[in-house]
Amino acid sequence: MHELRVWLEWHAVTLTALASFAVGCIGILALVLAYFHLRHVRKTARIQHLLDIEREFDSMRWREIRSAWARKKRDGQPGLEEATALCDFMERVGLLVKRDYVTAGDVWERFGYAILCLSAALQPAGQEIANHDQAALAQKMREIELKRGGAFANPSAADIQSFLEQQLNPATATIARPPKRIVR
Repeated sequence: MHELRVWLEWHAVTLTALASFAVGCIGILALVLAYFHLRHVRKTARIQHLLDIEREFDSMRWREIRSAWARKKRDGQPGLEEATALCDFMERVGLLVKRDYVTAGDVWERFGYAILCLSAALQPAGQEIANHDQAALAQKMREIELKRGGAFANPSAADIQSFLEQQLNPATATIARPPKRIVR
């Protein structure tokens, strides 16, 4: 009887240890699954933020703001109200990048050309209304543009003029980058 009791106790301890190990493994597995799920949720949220920004900036309201600013710029007027609105938009995007709600690479893919051209074209007015997040965003776009071999890291006067001409008509204003140009 004594041997049976020892055998049962030993197996009870073994079964308890095995059960504890199994619970631990399940806990670790749950943490790993939660990590991957949260990572997926975060990526999805980033994409949603990017699409929201793109939808907003491509809306007729923003096309009209860019168009009015381009017309004033062409006519030699400061267009300070529109310039302020554009700087505020870039500041908001810069804040979203800084806080990691969207990645700088994704913003570059969708808005890099427009941000670089806007930043360069807004420079005279931007000195009065520039913001740290806007400047940081333009600098990140420049760095990414250089890494990816783009030619718009420092837009030329012709690049800026071409961008402004694209913005003149709100119906056809686009933020898309022109065909790829190689830096020489």
